[in-house]
Amino acid sequence: MNYLLYILITLPLLSIILFVSYFGYIYFYKKNGYIWFFSYLKFKKEQKQLVHQPDQVKHVLFIFVDHFEPYNEKATKAQAWERMKHWNYEYPKLVQNHHDADDRCPQHTWFYPCEQDLAFLADLSNLCFRGFGEIEVHLHHQNDTSDGLANKLEEAKRDFSKRGASITAEQSPKQHFAFIHGNWALDNSHPKGMWCGVNDELTILQKCGCFADFTLPSAPQPMQTKKINSIYYAKDEPHKPKSHNDGVDARVGTRNRNDFLLIQGPLLLTWNGTNHRYMPSIENGDISDTNPPTIARIDEWINANIHIKGRPEWIFVKVHTHGANPRNWKSLFGEEMQKMFGYLETKYNDGKNYKLHYITAREAYNIIKAAEDGKDGDPGIYRDYIIPPYANTRIKSNVLFELVSYSKTWLEMKNCQPHLRATIFVKKGQLEKIEGYFSQFKLIRLLDKRRIILSVTGKRQLYFTLRTSNPIRSIENGSQVHVRKIHGFFITTIKSYLKDNQLQEIIAKW
Repeated sequence: MNYLLYILITLPLLSIILFVSYFGYIYFYKKNGYIWFFSYLKFKKEQKQLVHQPDQVKHVLFIFVDHFEPYNEKATKAQAWERMKHWNYEYPKLVQNHHDADDRCPQHTWFYPCEQDLAFLADLSNLCFRGFGEIEVHLHHQNDTSDGLANKLEEAKRDFSKRGASITAEQSPKQHFAFIHGNWALDNSHPKGMWCGVNDELTILQKCGCFADFTLPSAPQPMQTKKINSIYYAKDEPHKPKSHNDGVDARVGTRNRNDFLLIQGPLLLTWNGTNHRYMPSIENGDISDTNPPTIARIDEWINANIHIKGRPEWIFVKVHTHGANPRNWKSLFGEEMQKMFGYLETKYNDGKNYKLHYITAREAYNIIKAAEDGKDGDPGIYRDYIIPPYANTRIKSNVLFELVSYSKTWLEMKNCQPHLRATIFVKKGQLEKIEGYFSQFKLIRLLDKRRIILSVTGKRQLYFTLRTSNPIRSIENGSQVHVRKIHGFFITTIKSYLKDNQLQEIIAKW
């Protein structure tokens, strides 16, 4: 009898010990949970203490970032182009019937690997021009040096800006970019020094114009930081790797001008995962073939309540994917994604308890800076608070170009491929389209004199289309080809013949 009682007591205890040991082995050793598990316990405690005003609307700021790698899994060039073609066709269909509280469709941020063939940036820029998102910088490198990294980033800025990415559409355009590190190894954070090699990477990123990093979370990889579920600043220690392992939270009323900003997605332990039935899964915001965006996951992303300290009603939800990989397309373009957007737009956009805002990486940075400056209310109005939209959201071009100036009254561009017939569309302002062989042009609107002056250097025939509130009365050095009236504006196409590579002025008066 005593022996039977001993067995009845011992077996459950042994089972518990075995389960805890197995859990510890899987999550603390194999999945590197020792790095962040105790931070997770602290996070859960803080979440319980978080207080929301009962009548306060919560704003869900949804950021979808993509490690967009057309050559993923050693794809051929033909396969890579097929992947891009799929995106051109499927993504507009996916988002066209979905809108947030600002009547804006879902926004995608393509982090494109600058070490790969950049030809695909043209197609991505066309998607940006159509209002579907923005392009940022992704980089895979190994055994690199500080100078080597700086050169790569500067070259990426030049190449991206010629396609309208990473260059702002403003009177004096500036180069900015957000960053995701290839293989998650930001600031040489791999324990064996793989996939980076640069201990002062945070400093170099800042010097080159990077406004924020969007790499994390990276669990279960060992590059994961101790700091989780946070928007924070890390101080670089140039002689040590993984300086971003911890940092100072972004906070209302405090603008950190010196340290490096990191914007993390959710990192949680959950029973809602698809990979384990009897063990908790790691929820890291990944959307893939094995991790579709279920309703339970969406609730957990939002309940993580990643926010700027002092502004808990602005909830940042950053999820990520590898969108150029066909294995993930069922989750990205199928019924699961439609359900995700639909669920976000019903439960989290009722106007009473929640408002939904689809934002890009750049807009997330702007909204964070607005919060630090004490702004409150609707965060959607701060999308362009510091960094204006990129040029490829305003300009569509079939040639590489250099943007000199962009404003309501002044547009100046240089064609980097003057041997090609350029076709350039412009979303806002007086110029709608310009087409021909030219090396540069400058368009100025003089409101007081009711005229538009186009100064252009090129050859052969040039066609350009103007938007004006009144019909064009006269044209110097050109002739009117066609005119139509749309939404109260007169859309006038003008033809001119350019003398070989001589500066010519075409003046339209209305």
